[in-house]
Amino acid sequence: MDQCLTGNFKLTKKVVLGSQGVQQRVESGDNEAIENLLRTARLTTWKNDYIAEHDERSYEIALTDLKWQVYTLLDKLRGIIYVLENDSLTRVK
Repeated sequence: MDQCLTGNFKLTKKVVLGSQGVQQRVESGDNEAIENLLRTARLTTWKNDYIAEHDERSYEIALTDLKWQVYTLLDKLRGIIYVLENDSLTRVK
């Protein structure tokens, strides 16, 4: 990321998002992550039925979306927030 910064921007903070947010939601009773895990299992089990009803592209899109969420829960994928600051901007008082 540092090589991508040009001009007057500088990296002031990097926040790595893990699975803690999803874990906390599951622990507090939000079952979306568990339901997505089950949907992923069903989708892979009933692949041919899904494709027959929709199409292969729709199947791949649905499966990829669900896997993204499951992999995030397993901490295999992480979001990153980069906070940049532009030194050349004049601050309004």
